Amino acid sequence: MAERKVDRGGVAPANRARGFTPRRRTDPVFIGRGTWLWNPFQRPGIAKPRALILYRAWLADLLTPRILRAAGFGRDEASALALWRERLLRALPRLVGRPLQCHCRKGDIWCHRGTLAGAAVEASR
Repeated sequence: MAERKVDRGGVAPANRARGFTPRRRTDPVFIGRGTWLWNPFQRPGIAKPRALILYRAWLADLLTPRILRAAGFGRDEASALALWRERLLRALPRLVGRPLQCHCRKGDIWCHRGTLAGAAVEASR
């Protein structure tokens, strides 16, 4: 029996979990849960608007360890977030012009997709 291929928009689910970078510039990049491109502040106990505000401040390097602890993050999580941010900032220029996909509904004003796309454009300048 031949294997049946299913079109998943150029991104295989197994690759999404690893933060897959597409081969073609038109392939979407999945930035949702399970990848290192998602919003680490979307967690139980933090509402979506607050999570987006924290994400924007985190990208701008405005979050101190004290603020992170007040938001419910431990000492180890704060240091891991600093390393995560460095990795994300290095990868931002590669996201310029690529379609970004996540689990949020289209047009959701609290989605981090727009923030990430804007940061990518700023990083490429």
